[in-house]
Amino acid sequence: METLPRAAGALLRARGWPTAARAGTAGLILALAGLSFLAPRSSELSPLAAATWILWWGLVPFLAFVAGKAWCSVCPIGWVAESAESWWRPRRHLPPALTSKLSLLGVAGGGILFLAAGLEASAPLTLGVLLFGTAAALGMGALFRRRPFCRVCPVGNLLSLYAATSRLGISVVGKPAGQNRETDGGASLARKAVLACPQGLNPTRDPALSCTFCGDCLKRLPELGVRVREGGPALPPRGVGLSAVRPGRERSSTAQAGWNRRLRRDLAGLVLGLLAADALRMTPVFPLALAPAAGFIPYQLAAAVWAGGFASLGLLAARWVEGRGGNMETTVPLLLAAQVGLSLQHLAGAGGSAIRAVLSPFLGGQGHIPPASVYSWDPVLKAVQVSLLSLAMASVWLPGPRLQRPPLEDPRGSPQALLLWAPAGVFLALTPAFLLPMSRAC
Repeated sequence: METLPRAAGALLRARGWPTAARAGTAGLILALAGLSFLAPRSSELSPLAAATWILWWGLVPFLAFVAGKAWCSVCPIGWVAESAESWWRPRRHLPPALTSKLSLLGVAGGGILFLAAGLEASAPLTLGVLLFGTAAALGMGALFRRRPFCRVCPVGNLLSLYAATSRLGISVVGKPAGQNRETDGGASLARKAVLACPQGLNPTRDPALSCTFCGDCLKRLPELGVRVREGGPALPPRGVGLSAVRPGRERSSTAQAGWNRRLRRDLAGLVLGLLAADALRMTPVFPLALAPAAGFIPYQLAAAVWAGGFASLGLLAARWVEGRGGNMETTVPLLLAAQVGLSLQHLAGAGGSAIRAVLSPFLGGQGHIPPASVYSWDPVLKAVQVSLLSLAMASVWLPGPRLQRPPLEDPRGSPQALLLWAPAGVFLALTPAFLLPMSRAC
């Protein structure tokens, strides 16, 4: 079906995209931020906390499955980063090694903060996170080029990881007549493409895992033949890099590709650990695990140790898997399926109350979210969650042109069976958590 790609392409070519969407998103966040000072300020029923952590965060993985990092094109914080760069016009690039470290620190720190500090239940903390992100985007945009904050943003890195499963992607369908990418004319066109992209991506040869669907390459370089296609970016073979290219320079195919491969491996491990910690946090296992520390260690510290421990185990597991010939890229569909399952859990239990909380200043009254001490076993929801993991597992194991590319093109010649046991381990690790009774509160 070409309906979705055509509609997406028309939207990206529209004159007001993405500026109008960014302005609308920024206005909505400012309105919710103002409402966050109204009672209750420390409750999931606060409009800002409810809209951010129950509605927006619950819907993000669904958007990632359809359009990868499209949220980043309308993110107001990214708008601030781009504006700061245009104001100060810095010439330096954020070093790749520092980018990698800040990316991992952002994902780990954001996940631990969310799980341990009760971020989803506090409007002031939520507002503090948004203000911190805005200040960081402003400062980094004044110092470095090519949206440095967006490269280390936890949400952006998570969406970049999930973009391998996106149904939509940006591709170059052809080259202008009389031009060849190997000639000076083609090289000049490729350089124009890099300059047109806010992130410095080259759509003629870079995988689209970092594409935010801003539409600049479609509008500014119609001669490049860029279009939106269905099928999304295929998972890149090992050794293919994903980051920006400096204008006028060739890629460092060895160092750059190795850095990106290691970064995505570590991100997959961290996400695996944090998803496991979040899933078990909503089961009776969590209070039982924290019971021995009650009275000796503050709850926030114990929960931070819980989340940090799982994140560390996931990171170590990812490095162990790759060190023995496995490929963490093949676990991405299962990670996305697990997050979609958790989002369904949150939306089913608190989605209606969250909507009422957001509309409460206009409708009057507040909704009700079940207390976290109430656990239930919903057979329909459990069947959906386990089915999502099973379908993701099948998409990796069954023959297919996209998700089978990494193991088939592994340069070390590892057997396919060896490369596919990593997603099987993720499936066996996450499925039992979804079979336990879960709280319908966040």
